[in-house]
Amino acid sequence: TYKSNFYGNLPTPLNLIWNLIVFRLICMKYNPDYILSLGGLLLFKHKNATGIFQNVQPFFSKNNRINYQNIRVKVLKILWKYSSKNFTKYIFHSQDSADLIRSHFASDKAFQIIYHGVDERFRIKKNKMLSRLDKLEEKIKSNKKINFNYITSAYPYKNNEKIIESFHEMYSNNFNFHLNL
Repeated sequence: TYKSNFYGNLPTPLNLIWNLIVFRLICMKYNPDYILSLGGLLLFKHKNATGIFQNVQPFFSKNNRINYQNIRVKVLKILWKYSSKNFTKYIFHSQDSADLIRSHFASDKAFQIIYHGVDERFRIKKNKMLSRLDKLEEKIKSNKKINFNYITSAYPYKNNEKIIESFHEMYSNNFNFHLNL
């Protein structure tokens, strides 16, 4: 049985309604054997539940300005810490994120690192990589245009300002490039 969270694309308070009430009622009705929470939220106990923690920002953010985004991040951290008690296992996308996030949990539950975006099929041979780097270096030396594509959401916590600043620096130094955001 698959149930979609249409609240998921709505602001956080409405998404909480899904997690607090609707999802809990669905689980009571269908009694699932296993719950996999991709967003790391589970606001009730389950005997076999795994939480995936993909976002480290709530655990190292020190921004104390009062605005919607910062309040959202602080609430998310509280909810994740609460949810961590309801999972039997965790999944993290790197050892660094596991170390950072788990340090905030009062738990020694089992966890697995499943690297985000790293897979053998995406690896290339060293000689091929060196060849590509040589071609890139030649393009730079001959001032040929280099195309960059960057895919992300525009949410403030994604720190896209740093990317923009980097490309602005390259632009200021007359680096020949095209940036597609």
